[in-house]
Amino acid sequence: MTPNDDLELFASWRPDVDTVDDAAFEELRASIFGAGADLRGFTASPSALPVLVHLAHDQGRPRWRLVLASAVAAAAVVVVGLVAARADHTRPSTGATSSAVPPTVASSQPAGPTSTASSPSTAPDTTASTTPPVAYRPGLPVSPQDLIKTSQEWDLLVWQGLEAAAATCVAEHGLHYVRRPDPLPRTEIPYGPHDAEYRSTYGYGMPAGPRDTDQRWSAFYQQLKNPAINDLIIGTGDAQAGTCQARAYREIYPPDGSAAAPGQATLNQVQGDVFPRTLDNQPSFVAVTQAWSQCMTTNGYTYGTPVDAENATTAERVRQHPDEPQMELPPTADEVATALTDWQCQQSTGYADIYWGTLQTLTATVANTKADTITAIKSWQADVAARAHQAIDTAAARGA
Repeated sequence: MTPNDDLELFASWRPDVDTVDDAAFEELRASIFGAGADLRGFTASPSALPVLVHLAHDQGRPRWRLVLASAVAAAAVVVVGLVAARADHTRPSTGATSSAVPPTVASSQPAGPTSTASSPSTAPDTTASTTPPVAYRPGLPVSPQDLIKTSQEWDLLVWQGLEAAAATCVAEHGLHYVRRPDPLPRTEIPYGPHDAEYRSTYGYGMPAGPRDTDQRWSAFYQQLKNPAINDLIIGTGDAQAGTCQARAYREIYPPDGSAAAPGQATLNQVQGDVFPRTLDNQPSFVAVTQAWSQCMTTNGYTYGTPVDAENATTAERVRQHPDEPQMELPPTADEVATALTDWQCQQSTGYADIYWGTLQTLTATVANTKADTITAIKSWQADVAARAHQAIDTAAARGA
């Protein structure tokens, strides 16, 4: 598998290669599941799934794209400049609980509806039901990112800490810094797979969140018209390393100003490569995916996987509304029909249980075998929060 833009963090795990070769994959998998582990027949009982944290995941195959792209953006913000950090703040950060980005994994089978009927049968036919070896259990994590995700309160504290640290730095140069506005609350997507009730309302989309405006940012941008302020805060080229922005990141994020926690790249790689390969090599998952596809065909749709169904539908959203927040728009009747049939086929074939249940079991395994890494990341997060509090207090004390 060749990493795309959403898997750039792979470079921090193995910077000497740009593809995930079999040897690298087996080395990483062995560190999690043990050398020589054969996961093709992987099953587990519910008792093997300890309650760890509430899961936070979106419908469909794992939204690797969102998680990794967010982490890359966070790690790169020092380099690209403070202004680049302005994005749609309704979108989640690393370990977030929502996603407006459609999955990008597609099967080799043809995808696209052969019927655009807006009323699927209420009980899709399927001639290939399976007994799931694992069962999806609401409330359990489904990915390594769920084990280290941060709260909106933590995200806001760190943001304010960064701004406070920058303000103190600017004040030391005898100038005043107009801080970036706080990020807007992100939309919280219901945990786990999306059921019929959710799909009837949103299709493959998501609830609309608060929208940012240029007005909120006008004062921040206005100050950048002053060259002295602009150079001090953002800078250009090599001078960026000495700006107040760069100093703020080094102050808040140990050890070197990177917003990615030490060890996080390993968990990203587990989620982005080990999990998909494990699923794709599991006969029960291959069989249930074929059963799902047959169920959809019986009901007038030709898709190889649930990802194909969602990709085709969300691509149509983008085509029709290129300049709008496509995933937050009300779904069409055709989209709702497709999404409902998709879910009904996932249930009737056992796809939802096998897919989500396997992810939960794999995640529980990672929680045990990578416990030290997870503990270190949580400790780092606590350190970041403490540093943010200190930066806020320091800025307040000097009136910055």
